[in-house]
Amino acid sequence: MRICVDTTYILPFMGVEIERLPPDILTRLIDGGYEVLINEITLFEGYAKASKLSARGLLKPERIHRGLIGILHNPSLKRIDLSHPETLRFAAILRRYIDGFIDCILLSTATLWADILLTEDRILLKPPPEVEGRIRAINPTLRIRNYQSLQKESI
Repeated sequence: MRICVDTTYILPFMGVEIERLPPDILTRLIDGGYEVLINEITLFEGYAKASKLSARGLLKPERIHRGLIGILHNPSLKRIDLSHPETLRFAAILRRYIDGFIDCILLSTATLWADILLTEDRILLKPPPEVEGRIRAINPTLRIRNYQSLQKESI
């Protein structure tokens, strides 16, 4: 089962603590039998968010870098190219309905490549009806979940 993860789920790998998420979330997903997909924009956004904490003195740059290198060299994590034409084409369509373009790219990536989108983003968890219809036309079985609901399904 392919699961596309939002930025929130890579931040613990870079040393950023996220309330209600285990620090080894990516490892747990892999050990749970998921093929974990990460769009390159997610790596960029995660690095940017972690670097912001580093600039405030709350996180060491070396820790962020180690986490990024760990993600880049982990064969169990599949990176999806940001510039994939179909991903960008569908993201541009979604942009009509969703304000954040990074969210559009993530949702497009999940729609085209995954069985599950794992996110904590309220907009993505409950997309507008127009978006829902467009997703279903491409991937009728895509499920959008947060970690808590995914855990309940796995029990």
